[in-house]
Amino acid sequence: MADEIAKIFAGDRELLHTTTFIVFADQETTIHLSYGGEDLRLLLRFDDAEPSAQLAQKFEPVDEHTLRITFVNFKNPLGIFTNELIEIGTLAQRPLSFFYRVDQLQQTKLKQVLLTFYLGGQPRG
Repeated sequence: MADEIAKIFAGDRELLHTTTFIVFADQETTIHLSYGGEDLRLLLRFDDAEPSAQLAQKFEPVDEHTLRITFVNFKNPLGIFTNELIEIGTLAQRPLSFFYRVDQLQQTKLKQVLLTFYLGGQPRG
């Protein structure tokens, strides 16, 4: 296991992980988060099939340790993002929340995704 370089806190929230990557919008992307001996799997997908559909985000529990997140019509090249934390569950009995930003890359099936995950300060349970 790599040594921790720094811990970052925003108030009572601890930064768990932040990343930026490019995905194929027509394929599901799997993200694994681990903390305190617990694992969480996020399945990230995009649904751009119906151009007239409303811009939306959907959260669907798959099982106890897996959550599917679907972004509907996230096709803006200037980016679509959340301006407040979205709580998506717990990890090691701490509230888990995230921010996102999604940019459509021109007229391709590629999207650039920025994700930032925070753990809440007080364990639950």
